[in-house]
Amino acid sequence: MRSVLIAALLGLSVLLFASACGGIQAARDAGEKVRDSSSPEDEPAGESQNNDAGAPGAGGESEEQAQASGKGSNASELVLEPKWYKDSDGNVVPDFIEADGGAGNDPLKDDCAPENCPAATEGIEFLTQPRNALLILDSSGSMAADDGSSAGRTKMQAAKDALSRYSAVSAALYETGFAVYGHTGNSTESGRRMSCAESSEVLAPIGSVEATSFQQTLSRFEPTGWTPIEGALREAEAAFAGKEGEVNRVVLVSDGIETCGGDPVAAARELQESGIGVRVDVVGFGVPDDETVQLQEIALAGGGEYFDAKTGADLDEYFRQQSEALGQTWDAYACQLRNSTFDSLCDQEQCQDATVFRIPDEQRGLSLDDPRYKALQDLSERINAGLAERQKAREEASARADQLYEQHQRLQQEYRRAFDAAYGQGR
Repeated sequence: MRSVLIAALLGLSVLLFASACGGIQAARDAGEKVRDSSSPEDEPAGESQNNDAGAPGAGGESEEQAQASGKGSNASELVLEPKWYKDSDGNVVPDFIEADGGAGNDPLKDDCAPENCPAATEGIEFLTQPRNALLILDSSGSMAADDGSSAGRTKMQAAKDALSRYSAVSAALYETGFAVYGHTGNSTESGRRMSCAESSEVLAPIGSVEATSFQQTLSRFEPTGWTPIEGALREAEAAFAGKEGEVNRVVLVSDGIETCGGDPVAAARELQESGIGVRVDVVGFGVPDDETVQLQEIALAGGGEYFDAKTGADLDEYFRQQSEALGQTWDAYACQLRNSTFDSLCDQEQCQDATVFRIPDEQRGLSLDDPRYKALQDLSERINAGLAERQKAREEASARADQLYEQHQRLQQEYRRAFDAAYGQGR
């Protein structure tokens, strides 16, 4: 029903534009037939001489001087009052018509300009392109410590709980995968070589994470070794192979900095700047204050954001907020709808004020060979042409809105079911 309403609005928009502004020439032609029957005596006496005096070069003013004064070099543009040529906002409608029109628009700004939609670009990309996410979890020995939330859980238990809920929502909107690092060897010096050499493992390739089977994946490892973050990010690049030009994201959870001698900042930068283009978000989980800088730098280099989760409760809240953010794509669609429909109606109103009412009123009583009549006609045609171009942009926005609507409806249903199952209704 909503799509039918939108289509009706857009159809009405096009019809109004065609009848109000696109049909101006027919109305003008009819008016000219009436004026053709006027006698030469109807022309105001002395007017021809006055218009000649207004041409460039007449009355001692050179063409260069006329251009410098802003009048232009076209003689027909010099016969009207200056107000007809003042268009401060560049929307092709003279300022005084905007200010006096029915909408009472501000002539200093384009009231009908498409709304700037800060999230629209990201939202459109999210809705219309394939989306891939790889969740990467730290399984180093320190993840066996208490999660700090007085819940009697280890960091690892808290992380698995949070990721289990989030993965269900993520899988509804992304092709989701899962990887773990620091899960081999042990946390002693003797186990360091194995832990750092076998840096990470993709336990669920991108697109294979499902809510029903993810618990089994999470049960395959426990807190064990060291923290090879660089190695994990290098492995992530291989996981995204063949997904160039798509929306790609890594969410890395770590409770500490790199401990295998690698350079995770460089690895994150290369991952983000690679032909694949992967955003790297980092969640620090119970990280000592003196170790947060490196994790922040990883996120910055990876084009992502850093979040500091002090406790297991903070970690769960982060992923719940991420889940909510995944559902906020409606704003992008709504903004596109406003641009394609209601801004178009605004344009049409201004077009009518200028070309249906104000300019014909000014032409009334003028003979067809009066330079002022011709100047007003030229102005009307310029307004119609300019607004026709803007209408074309509106139609393109309408097509984008239709595409967004179809995508959003499908994803919103999948998302809502997953979110309610993971976090409960009303959250």
